[in-house]
Amino acid sequence: MAKLSIITINLNNVDGLKKTIESVLNQTFSDFEYIIIDGASEDGSLETIKQFSDRISYWVSEPDKGIYNAMNKGIKKAKGEYIIFMNSGDYFNNSKILERIFSIERKADFIIGEIEMFMENKNLKTNTPQNISFELLYNGTIYHQATFTKKTVFEQLGGYNENKQITSDWEFITLALAKHNMSYKVLDVEVANVDATGISTTNPDLVKKERAEMLENNFSLFIPDYEKLNRLEKLTFGYLLKLLYKKIRKLYWIAQKRLKDLKISISP
Repeated sequence: MAKLSIITINLNNVDGLKKTIESVLNQTFSDFEYIIIDGASEDGSLETIKQFSDRISYWVSEPDKGIYNAMNKGIKKAKGEYIIFMNSGDYFNNSKILERIFSIERKADFIIGEIEMFMENKNLKTNTPQNISFELLYNGTIYHQATFTKKTVFEQLGGYNENKQITSDWEFITLALAKHNMSYKVLDVEVANVDATGISTTNPDLVKKERAEMLENNFSLFIPDYEKLNRLEKLTFGYLLKLLYKKIRKLYWIAQKRLKDLKISISP
């Protein structure tokens, strides 16, 4: 059994697909299988897959019923101890990142790292706390591009909810951690770079609707109390300090990145 299954989902994103494939195949770590699920693309993606087919463990190009249907197809084919999704356009932070991750003792159901998101006018880096709270899951998310999930978790809980268009990956990990008490380990390691201009960032109303439905179906008993406490917390001085700290940390990270870019641009 391979230690890891890397799965890439693609639909008509040939440039992003090539970038993703190259970041996977350039890893110094080699104990993984690579699976590509393509949704019958017509933009040259199939030719790109065939170009690298001798290094791809399994691939298919056929119509699907949406991204989560495609992701579930990949899960069914996966044989690794852990699974990570690196969909077309997303890519590993560097060529040694998997070697670093898998040099650490692994027991948790989820191994969670960080991502850098590339947005239209700015870049943002996640900062996941060592102890994940319901507040984080309620107001934010854990990104699948930096999450290594044990195959046994999918076998136990089932795959992604194909009735959701955007938030099924958030739903899956929220239920796994908050309802089923699955174990996790957070690493301060930047795993992936992510294109954050996708459907979940351009359809906030649908995201809100799908999240509300899941919370009502699974946590309806205590959601009203949680929201009440959340409103009260926002009136406290400690909460304002926490917001200020996050803002300062964000500005510091942006400043560091700009200084780094400036040094590169003026170097001989």
